[in-house]
Amino acid sequence: DMLYSDALSTMVDGVKDGIDMVLAGYDEVTVDDRTIYSAGIDIQKLISRVEAFDIYFNGRDYKFQGYIWNRMFKREIIKNADIRFDESIYYKEDGLFLVQYMCAMKGRVYYTTKPVYKYVIHQDSSMGQISPNISDRFMTNLDARVKSLSMIRESELPKAVEKDAEKSVFSFLQWIKGLMTQSGSIQYNRLLNATLVAVWSIGIVSFTGMVFKSLRAKLTNMS
Repeated sequence: DMLYSDALSTMVDGVKDGIDMVLAGYDEVTVDDRTIYSAGIDIQKLISRVEAFDIYFNGRDYKFQGYIWNRMFKREIIKNADIRFDESIYYKEDGLFLVQYMCAMKGRVYYTTKPVYKYVIHQDSSMGQISPNISDRFMTNLDARVKSLSMIRESELPKAVEKDAEKSVFSFLQWIKGLMTQSGSIQYNRLLNATLVAVWSIGIVSFTGMVFKSLRAKLTNMS
């Protein structure tokens, strides 16, 4: 992986009064430097904290925007809020850091789709090595999502942000179930524990609604 030569200047250009974070674009490339993903659009604008959460959870101009290497943070906010990487989290620890930071910030975000980072996709990376035998370390991805949901609720953000955080927990549950089904090896105890954690964190009413919505979508696709 590498930063582009103009990465720092691109992000510094966005540092102005009232800006608490800079969010830039990125490219995904193969090990032989072949671009396999890029936003392909040119956007520079100021967005609110709520809009930044929307981009984090839903991607928008990018398929995923939960990385930290294409962002610039204020040291003051990190220090005052005592934001640190959670050493108990092995997957999605960067996302948990981002949520904690965005909950602590009060200003706006400078958003640009101009790529500042070249992300090299390796098959032997941590995400590329997810095996059918889903490990305890991999399951900390769920822990990160649950902690993120709790932080968002405590920050009294709009209900839409909380709903996105709830969907993030539910989507992980669907993801691991899909991985297990695809591999032909269902880890029932692990899946049951993850389901209980999801129900507890989301709430039985919201969780049940998501289950029915998911089933309805599957039936629609089958018809």
